[in-house]
Amino acid sequence: MLAFELPISKVKANRLSHRPSELTSRPGVLKAMAARRVDEGKALMIVDQLRPLSAAADLLACDRIARALPEDHRTLDQRRVDVAVDSLQGKEPALLGGVGLSPLRS
Repeated sequence: MLAFELPISKVKANRLSHRPSELTSRPGVLKAMAARRVDEGKALMIVDQLRPLSAAADLLACDRIARALPEDHRTLDQRRVDVAVDSLQGKEPALLGGVGLSPLRS
């Protein structure tokens, strides 16, 4: 369906069709492609870069929360990991009123 709606080559359409959820979650990229403001190669590059940028933002958030925690027996790296694990488990960080950020048991 993507190949019929967007003005792109069959080869690029096949590459894009393997990642439809990534493109549909970025309507701005789809609109820009449909309006021919960006070509398919640039659209793929945009989609490819979004994932690492999002991961970098998540890491920065974990770092800031870990640095704001009161000092305890854990290293900064251990606190970062604890923040990340709590975040992945859906726990609210203690700094925001939650009960997360419990030290991991080894």
